[in-house]
Formats: sequence, structure tokens, C-alpha cells
Amino acid sequence: MPRYMRLTLLMLFSQVTASCATQSVSPSGTVDPSNAATISGDSEFNFMAGIAVVIKEVDGIPIKTSVTHVSVSPGLHALTVRCELISVGQFYMQTVEVDAVPKGRYVLGAKVGGGTGGCTAVAVKEN
Repeated sequence: MPRYMRLTLLMLFSQVTASCATQSVSPSGTVDPSNAATISGDSEFNFMAGIAVVIKEVDGIPIKTSVTHVSVSPGLHALTVRCELISVGQFYMQTVEVDAVPKGRYVLGAKVGGGTGGCTAVAVKEN
């Protein structure tokens, strides 16, 4: 197998592995898994053109680079996110509030344009 092909496969494998990580976030250090809500964002390692919303902090707690899902206790949470317009190389740091319900599932997305001319991150409840 040519060297460039091995390198390409290694990068692809790293991306897939990294994009599956979950981090539990709680000021007390523990999140009750039977009651936890999940918030999903995009991978820090985005190679596709388009829009991405990457979770940087939850309630002031830094999120690891490889994390795309955070597990939180029910209640109000402040997320610091980076809304990226990948195709044009622009990003916007923002705060998004999520009032998580027990076992709730939330996905971060983005609205483009509007008054800011950039992208605005939003949280959408899935269930």
C-alpha cells in the first residue's frame, strides 16, 4: 500500500474515533447516568466544507478536543461554542443556553446570515 494511502487511512480513522467521544460535565464532578441529558455538537476536526458548531466549554468547564457529546445533569447549562463557516474560514464564539430535561437529547446546529452576517449557534431538542 502506498505511503500516502496509509496516511490518509490513519487520518480518517483518527477522525472517526475522535468524533465519538463523550465527556460528562458537572461542577460536582459526577453526572447521574440514569438521569443525564446529552448535548451533541460537531467534531473539532472538521474536514468537510460547510458549517460546524463545536462545544468548547460547558458551565465554564473546558471540553476536550476529541469530544462531540457532553453528558450533563438536568437543569440550565451555558455552553461556549464556536460556530464555524468552514468553507470561508470564519468562526464566531458564542454562548448557547440549554435547559436540559432528564434524559433529554439536544443537537447543536447553526443559522446562517441574519443580522450578524455570520452563523448563530442554536440547540434543538431531539426527543
